[in-house]
Formats: sequence, structure tokens, C-alpha cells
Amino acid sequence: MKVGPYHVGEVVGRGAHGRVYRGREEGSGGLVALKFFDRKEVSGAAIYRFEREVRLLQEVDHPHVVRPLWVDLKGDPPVYVMEWVGGGSFEDRFESVDHTRIELLGLLAGACRGVEALHERGIVHRDLKPANILIDSNGIPKVSDLGLARTVEGETSLTQTGQCVGTLEYMAPEQIEGSRDRIGPGTDLYALGIILFRILTGALPFAGNPLHDRVRRVLQDGVPSLSQVDPSVSPDLAQLCQEAVRIEVKDRRPSVGAFGKVLEQNL
Repeated sequence: MKVGPYHVGEVVGRGAHGRVYRGREEGSGGLVALKFFDRKEVSGAAIYRFEREVRLLQEVDHPHVVRPLWVDLKGDPPVYVMEWVGGGSFEDRFESVDHTRIELLGLLAGACRGVEALHERGIVHRDLKPANILIDSNGIPKVSDLGLARTVEGETSLTQTGQCVGTLEYMAPEQIEGSRDRIGPGTDLYALGIILFRILTGALPFAGNPLHDRVRRVLQDGVPSLSQVDPSVSPDLAQLCQEAVRIEVKDRRPSVGAFGKVLEQNL
């Protein structure tokens, strides 16, 4: 099967709305990833979100953000092609026993540079999680999957106040509440703070609790202090995590860039 100048190979991933295939560019033979939508499974809004992901990624040229190469959203099925990132995901690193805390901290610091590049262009990711941070063959982390992203000004938002989008384990309070006017760079910072919490403790906050209890604790109690969960954690990293996951956006550490720099200082 061929799409544009690309030969489609085997399936490498499946999601709620379609599949991702490995492919090769005709001529150069270079590896690419092709993301297809299943028209039977998605609404018009989902197709638009897919289109927006491509457009947002095209505005960012950064080594820590996945690069789009080609798109055909009017085809059947719609497809876009992006650079091949063949080293798995951050989530894969968590699930592997063959990793160190320093390695994970380094990957998170690199991902922060990609998220900072998005923020500098007024883009908020809104669904940062280890599965959406890919690792290339050289060990470089790349932020991917901007399907839920929005501009800071909000003119491209697909959700209305009161709607909740994202992945619960990494969602900030303002996302759970569907408070669109409070969602911004601090929302992504919160998700990075949760990833840091997982790196340092080996678990997510409130893991194993019933859904309603997790939601209540995120909104009312906040993420527990690392100094209480594991006193052996470096005070600098414990404080960094705590500042990133505060309930109120205004109380969080001011930027992802500052967050990443502290991570780098602790490698």
C-alpha cells in the first residue's frame, strides 16, 4: 500500500480513533510514521482535531518535538506522516526494569525543552503523559500527540467550559473541573510534575484509589508532599515537584523552562 510518496508497512500502534504504521519514503527509503484515522470511528470534530495537531506541529521546529512531514486529511482514510521515532516511549521506560532514575530525569528534562518550545509559541499541550513522549534511537525525547492542544488565547479550543479532556492521572485540577479560562502553561507543568513524582516514587499519586476518590483528592487535598512519601528524595527535587503540582495555577513554579533547568542541575 502506498500513500503519497510513502510505502505503508506494519502496524506499530493503535488508538481510539485509528492506527499508526511504520513506512518508508520512496526514493530515500527513510523511515516514517503514518497516522491514519478510521472514519467510521471518529466524528467531524475529531478529524478537525487531527488537522489541528498537524497545523500546530508545523509551527514548531524543535529537536524535542515530533516533526510532521506530509498530510492528506481529505483522503479515505485521512492520514498524516511524521518523522519516525523508533526508540519507544517514556512509558516503555517506566515499564522496563532496565532504567535508572538519572536516565528518567534526563529524559524528562529533554521533554521540558520541547514543551517550553510549544509554550513560547503560545501552544498548551493539555495531554502530557509518558506515552506521549517518544524516544528516538539516540535517546532524545520528543513531545508528540498534540491532538488536545490549544493556543493560550483559546481560539482553537475544541472544548467548552465544563468539559474535561486529557488523561486523568496527569490532569491538573483546572482540567478536571473543565475550567477553560484557567488552562495554560501551568497545566502542562502540573503534568510534568506528576511524571516527576512517578520517577521519584515509582508510583502515581493516589494509585489504586477509586476514581471518585482520586478526583476529590486532586481537587481538595492536592498531591502529597514527597518529603512525606519518601524522605530519601533530594530536597531540591521534592520541592520542585511540590511547586509544580499545587492545586492553584498561580501557585505553581512559573515556567516549564525553570522546572527543566532544576532537573538538569540534579542529573
